[in-house]
Amino acid sequence: MALFIARYGGRYKLILLLLTSAPFLTGEILRVTALQQILGPIGLINMALGTFGFDQINALMYSSTATAIGLVYLWVPFMVLAIYLSLLNFDFDLLEVAKVNGARPLRAFFEITWPLNRAGTAIGLVLVFIPTLASSVTSQFLGGPDGALYGNILAHQFGATGTWAFGSAMGVVLFAISVLVLAGVWKAVGDLRRSGVTAPGGGSI
Repeated sequence: MALFIARYGGRYKLILLLLTSAPFLTGEILRVTALQQILGPIGLINMALGTFGFDQINALMYSSTATAIGLVYLWVPFMVLAIYLSLLNFDFDLLEVAKVNGARPLRAFFEITWPLNRAGTAIGLVLVFIPTLASSVTSQFLGGPDGALYGNILAHQFGATGTWAFGSAMGVVLFAISVLVLAGVWKAVGDLRRSGVTAPGGGSI
């Protein structure tokens, strides 16, 4: 999505970005509730299936699938924005050079576009990883018992069960995992900046 906006958006780039970020004009609970009306037993998808004579898909709601769909819907604009910003300074003429030299589009993507924009992807991962790791609202509304996330189980220890010691231990594990992931991403971005990529003409990207 970010690649399409950066390369083909033209004068409509800003409008396309605003459309991507439009869901953030409403609250998180309202957006999750809207997904319930789409994925639920009497939601938009199942109603459409029933209209055409197909059976309902009960697995769409109160499952890990529903939780995954909700998380992607809620946080994909952060990833799109981070990758788009990294593509602003990308020279798309490099892809034309690769095409002239016989590279297919998929190979040009993995050998040119992806290596030169990995830093933006890493930053997007950080922006998305932290809120999804501790997310509880999405799985509570969409996942049900089968779609509970770490954040739900952690909150449960301090609420219903009252096992604060176990909840504290889970909190320490959550913090340690977050630090390790952030350190790994930071190191990866630092290595990319230090190594650089040699561009045509001898410059460094």
